[in-house]
Amino acid sequence: MNTKEIRKESIMQANEMILEFVAESRENLDRFDQDLISLEETPHSPELLEGIFRTIHNIKGSCGLIGYTKLESLTHSGENFLDALQQGKVAPTPEIMNILHELSDSIRRIFTSVTKQGNEGDHNFSGLIESMERLRADATGKPASGNGNGAKPASLFERMGGQEAVDATVNLFYAKVLNDDRISHFFEGADLNHLLNKQKEFLAFAFGGPSNYDGRGLRETHKYLVEEKGLNESHFDAVIEDFGTTLMELKVPGDLIGEAARIALSVKNDVLNRTKSEPSKKEIALTKEAPEVSGLTPGNGKPEVTPSNGKVKKSSGSGTAKKEERKLEDSSIRVDVQLLDKLMNLVGELVLARNQVLQFSSSHHDASFMETSQHLNLVTSDLQEGVMKTRMQPIGGIWSKFPRIVRDLSMECGKKIRLETEGKETELDKTLIEAIKDPLTHIIRNSVDHGIEIPDVRRDLGKPEEGVLQLKSYHEGGQVIIEITDDGGGIDPSILKEKALSKGLITSEQAAKMGERELVNLIFMPGLSTAKAVTNVSGRGVGMDVVKTNIDKIGGTVDIHTCQGEGTTLKVRIPLTLAIIPALIVSTGGNQYAIPQVNLLELVRLNEEQSEKAIETIQGTPVYRLRGNLLPIINLNSELGISKNESAQTATNIVVLNANERQFGLVVEQICDAEEIVVKPLGNQLKGIAGFSGATIMGDGSVALILDIMGLAQKAQVVRENQEQAMADSKDKSLADNEVTDKETLLIFRVGEKGRNSIPLSTVARLEEFKCSDIERSGNNDVIQYRGEIIPLIDLLNFFDSSQQVKKNATIQTIIYTHQNKSVALVVDQILDIVEENITVKRSLTRKGILGTVVVQDLVTDLIDMEGIVREMDPAFFDDHQEVLSLTH
Repeated sequence: MNTKEIRKESIMQANEMILEFVAESRENLDRFDQDLISLEETPHSPELLEGIFRTIHNIKGSCGLIGYTKLESLTHSGENFLDALQQGKVAPTPEIMNILHELSDSIRRIFTSVTKQGNEGDHNFSGLIESMERLRADATGKPASGNGNGAKPASLFERMGGQEAVDATVNLFYAKVLNDDRISHFFEGADLNHLLNKQKEFLAFAFGGPSNYDGRGLRETHKYLVEEKGLNESHFDAVIEDFGTTLMELKVPGDLIGEAARIALSVKNDVLNRTKSEPSKKEIALTKEAPEVSGLTPGNGKPEVTPSNGKVKKSSGSGTAKKEERKLEDSSIRVDVQLLDKLMNLVGELVLARNQVLQFSSSHHDASFMETSQHLNLVTSDLQEGVMKTRMQPIGGIWSKFPRIVRDLSMECGKKIRLETEGKETELDKTLIEAIKDPLTHIIRNSVDHGIEIPDVRRDLGKPEEGVLQLKSYHEGGQVIIEITDDGGGIDPSILKEKALSKGLITSEQAAKMGERELVNLIFMPGLSTAKAVTNVSGRGVGMDVVKTNIDKIGGTVDIHTCQGEGTTLKVRIPLTLAIIPALIVSTGGNQYAIPQVNLLELVRLNEEQSEKAIETIQGTPVYRLRGNLLPIINLNSELGISKNESAQTATNIVVLNANERQFGLVVEQICDAEEIVVKPLGNQLKGIAGFSGATIMGDGSVALILDIMGLAQKAQVVRENQEQAMADSKDKSLADNEVTDKETLLIFRVGEKGRNSIPLSTVARLEEFKCSDIERSGNNDVIQYRGEIIPLIDLLNFFDSSQQVKKNATIQTIIYTHQNKSVALVVDQILDIVEENITVKRSLTRKGILGTVVVQDLVTDLIDMEGIVREMDPAFFDDHQEVLSLTH
């Protein structure tokens, strides 16, 4: 290998080491932030103080070794500041905690510059350093170190006396080691002069001084001693004990001994970990907690008194807990995400090959080949499950940042908010973890800014001054559900309605037809915000629509439930993974399509006779009555512009689907099979076509498009509101004598230009649409032929107001009312909805054909007296002996 290649390899190794250092340090900072939040609740916890100090100390030690002087200066001041805090000389006041949070943010900014620019950037942290030094000096009585200009602090190498002191330390140390019966046999036959020189180079390097140390020779020596000679942890402890004794005999100050001892322990951990697993790219890993050695802690003025035998007392810090921690560390390694992505892609290709083999074996009755293919199926499934698990991460990884966000925003908004979390261990694909980070952050910010009230308002409302924001996640039906709930004031639909109207996002006609849930969902429209003023937190109206868009992109949904005065819950549903999913394969127009099973509710198959009777038409839209509910029907052939194969169609297959808690039926020609599919992205030519979310390769090598269920529903405009969610929340009220309260399922329709009407769904036999050309006359009445019978038509518009002119349309919408095998068709202008609500009926004694008025979906609605209307038009209709209905006007 020539000099250029060696130099290139060294640069690559250095870059890898730096990236690993940044990644580990960021993880440590996440714990640092969590510990700071916990410290505000328990200000004098020794464990928290120790963990906070250790994080900054480890970052400082490592950054000095890779030459980041600005970061080292910042963390050095932070370490001194935290040391004073740990010793109780500085109290954890809100001002102090804000400075520590600023310290964390400043370190993160340097890491961002390192990853993006390859250097520490041009940040100036002199103000923060001066603040920490001033507060520490005020509390301890020691003068500030004067590093506010960012100058590099004196290294341990310089404070110990430079190279001369290092040489003396190594010479005395080796003299002790060679006379120590526990470890002297390891050095038999060794080249002591070579070892001494290498050790001096290493110690100068580890202490932050100039050195030619490259790590290779000593690393090989360590590996040889551990793997070939059996050097173990107890031997290392003996070496460190001799090292501590050496420093004390040289009268090194206690705080420097503590610092040197921690470096020695870090070397020990690094060597043991490296030789037990894959080689580490760091020479010194200052990332693990170092137990006390020789009874020393950093900052002690004097070392602990040693026993009479001159040996340093062993600390209990290397007990069982630490050994268990090391075993856990040894069982995991850091793997590049790109490698995991490549493995996932290869497993996807293997799944495709497996599907092809299974399809081939099912068509060839070869017993031995079928047995082999089944074995391949099992192995592939196990491999697929294993690789997918490697991509899974606990969702708590992104939740760890939310306590800090809630703390800062609540202080900025003058609120008291407690964050509660549940289900942090819920696992999700890493790609999805990254995709939901920003949407969840925005939802949290909105809840803090808009949702939870200020303490004075909460007190006046009888609520605790401290608001509660809950984060909850769990698995359900092959999806991960994330709920964000606050106990604030809720969302006022009327305000959203006014905002949307004022911005021209909806029309007055649209607003009049909207129920409460539809009005609340306006919050997802671009440019809509309920904030009274634009702040640094929110209010620009460019948030919730982006949240919904980002969630939709990963195949998820977001739903909102609110109750004024009580709070709001946002429920986010996302798939476990996007790479390999279970799907239902259907066929229509000679092509195969895949429907993600996460959207699938059930399958309905109707024969030809059942199809004619069961599928009705309302305002041009086919519907199917499924267990009392009207289910809108989409024909996949029609949506895709494919001609229907009438000759081959003898039955109707309906796939009942769920899209964002709304149900509809998709009619397909054939239901093929259920299988796992590998999701492939669409080409640029197909990305703009609504209704498709991806593609997959089938077992026979053909390509099947994956249907975008929500996109199809929106395109066809047949998605109906979920009845349960559309119900308005009813509150107990004292009813007057002329009011009756009951829960009823109602058919909502319109007669004339204005007003809404309703009848109990139980009185409706069917909903039918007739062509106007099919209407005939019998005497003075309009009639129509219906299922082999002649039934009369009653135009409700003419009944209620004969002065209004009936509009002439190509078709009419009718409600079929049946009694004792006799039927009548009531003509209406438009069928609107079916809802189930607790209704309060106010009796009407003066209006003909009206039982009373009710409030449905926050709108006044007339309750039609169906029986009374029919009796008035023909009293004989309810006579059991009357066979023919004669209507007179």
